Amino acid sequence: MFDHPANTYRNFRAKYISIARKHNFRTAYYILEKDKETFNLDPRDYVGLLSELIFLENHHDDLDLDPTLDASSHADYRGSYNNVSARFDVTSNLEFKNLEDYEPMQRKGRPYYIVIVNHERKEIDRIIDINIPFCETCGGRLINTVVVENVSFTLQGTPTQTERIVKVCSNDLSHNSDYESYQYFVPTMEEEKHYLYENYHEEPDFLQKKLDELPTKYGIDHSKFFSKKLDDKIHACAQDVFRVTDRDGNGYTETVLFWTTDLVENIYPQEFGELL
Repeated sequence: MFDHPANTYRNFRAKYISIARKHNFRTAYYILEKDKETFNLDPRDYVGLLSELIFLENHHDDLDLDPTLDASSHADYRGSYNNVSARFDVTSNLEFKNLEDYEPMQRKGRPYYIVIVNHERKEIDRIIDINIPFCETCGGRLINTVVVENVSFTLQGTPTQTERIVKVCSNDLSHNSDYESYQYFVPTMEEEKHYLYENYHEEPDFLQKKLDELPTKYGIDHSKFFSKKLDDKIHACAQDVFRVTDRDGNGYTETVLFWTTDLVENIYPQEFGELL
């Protein structure tokens, strides 16, 4: 009798988890490798089973993990994260994940996290928080975004700068709302670029490498810093940029995105054509 592939996968998973719990994970990995050859496991199934075992081995106690049975829930395990009930989707490749897949369950108030597994080290690379609230008006995502304004100067010549936290609606910018604002003078990417051009113009390959790394470096630094200040997750960073439109130097200033967390880039406008 034909068995659905999803049932076959669940049966294999139950087998390895049972072996790991009754004996040890080394034995479970060994049996998985044997079954890979004996049953000619689909490569995607093998990768999925290995990823789930690695996650369970690393966090079965501290996250209180239990395997889920419902394939439609887009979760491999139930557990607890930061003392809150949560669901975990385990993968080794984020390219196959989409925020929209989790929306039906998240709208019911169930927190979700995506777990990225490193097979070579049998470790967890990171656990991604994808619990971005929904806009009450249109149902889009409200993405906490740090907007770094241009540097200005006081009458005494002291540089000053404002960083605003804006809840940006992924569907309709008119639904945006200001969350918080701070005044910290932080070096801009333009200043860093100027420094790099001045000091490494004779090393073009190294210069380009550093320039390519700048948005990610600044984004992660800003996200960490303002997440702590805000006590909430920052998912994107943007800056105000002046666009020259004619030879006289006239133009306009708009807000331009330069960094997002994983998956958010798929639902976020890269340029707004206006100031946030």
